[in-house]
Amino acid sequence: MHLSRITIFPRIPYWNSDFEKDQAFRVLFLLGVDVGRLYEPKSSSDEFFIQTLKRIRGIVQGTEKPFVILTETLPLPSSILAIREQFVRNIPALEQAIWIIWYDASRDVGFRVAAEKVGFFDTSDLDRFPILTTKNNAQYLIATPMSIDRDRAQRQIAVFFRKRSSSIAVVK
Repeated sequence: MHLSRITIFPRIPYWNSDFEKDQAFRVLFLLGVDVGRLYEPKSSSDEFFIQTLKRIRGIVQGTEKPFVILTETLPLPSSILAIREQFVRNIPALEQAIWIIWYDASRDVGFRVAAEKVGFFDTSDLDRFPILTTKNNAQYLIATPMSIDRDRAQRQIAVFFRKRSSSIAVVK
């Protein structure tokens, strides 16, 4: 399996501090993030960023299975579900991407309650990359600063590739 993947932040990443950013990338490296192939918007225009991504043949043709990482979790429907819907509508191959949510429990205290309203994930195992499955069967891998098990991370990614629709959420 190709361990190093294109990484897309559909929105400019939101970090509380440099420490949080360092924690996030420590976890993301376990998953196989390639900072040399990292794409994030230069402005707040989704349309412009989508057009930029459409120029990357591997993403559009689906030969690359990128990570799509979301760092703002609330409000859940507009911050995660709507973003995915918009990007997949414009680049259908992103449905096969691994969607990841970076969840910081100290700043996004309402995420668990919101997630339970839109789907299910096992919050008792946040250090093991649980998968959030929404009611429409979209999936997100959840990673946290506690997520340190590289083997478990790779197994969870393999689960996604066995499924037609996949997503990953990163939880902190």
